[in-house]
Amino acid sequence: MDSFEPLRAAGLDVTFHVWDEEEVATAIRYAQQRRSQGLPSQVPYFWYANVSKPADHPTYNLSQDVTQEKTPRPLDSLVSSIALQIENRQACYWKIWDYIPGPVHHEFFCHYESLDMLIPNLINYYCGESTIINDWVVPLNRHPELNPRRVATIIVHARPTTLTKLEKHQTNQSHRDQMQWNRERCTRHAFLRQYLIIKHNSDPTSQLYLRRDCRAAWIIPQSD
Repeated sequence: MDSFEPLRAAGLDVTFHVWDEEEVATAIRYAQQRRSQGLPSQVPYFWYANVSKPADHPTYNLSQDVTQEKTPRPLDSLVSSIALQIENRQACYWKIWDYIPGPVHHEFFCHYESLDMLIPNLINYYCGESTIINDWVVPLNRHPELNPRRVATIIVHARPTTLTKLEKHQTNQSHRDQMQWNRERCTRHAFLRQYLIIKHNSDPTSQLYLRRDCRAAWIIPQSD
């Protein structure tokens, strides 16, 4: 639990899950048995902790970052869920995922090789700031699934378009995604084709639509 001390030092709340040692041991034995038989077996994880930012934190909602919902919520109010790999208790994943099936624009799912690799990203999510890239205010701190280098590269090649054309493209893509989902029954990576709306640092009349897999970026006039 010492790995979480930097979170507490940053003023964040950490709540640990109570789990049964026998249940964990049973899951380990089951996974090992399947592997010994040459059968496929997912590495088991267990819910380990929740991390949140208290409303009385001195920087709570200072950035005014909110969700892209009909009734926006401060991103600082969202709760992070951490799961640990059962067998070595090192590898972990972090998710913010409220919607079922989801995901929506503020949700993500990230894997890390260790808690030590995860912790700085958690602190940056709740206490960091957006990054200026080519004069666009990119919320890399709120989207740990984004690769900063790929984001910078695709922004350089962003092209102008209209919102009507982009919405038509998204509708066609959604139909293809739904067909793929029907085949695979998987929503884990569905968020990658969503677009994030990014503000310009000095031009309030322009917005950048960045696809979350960093494969497309479009510049759209806000009045369009």
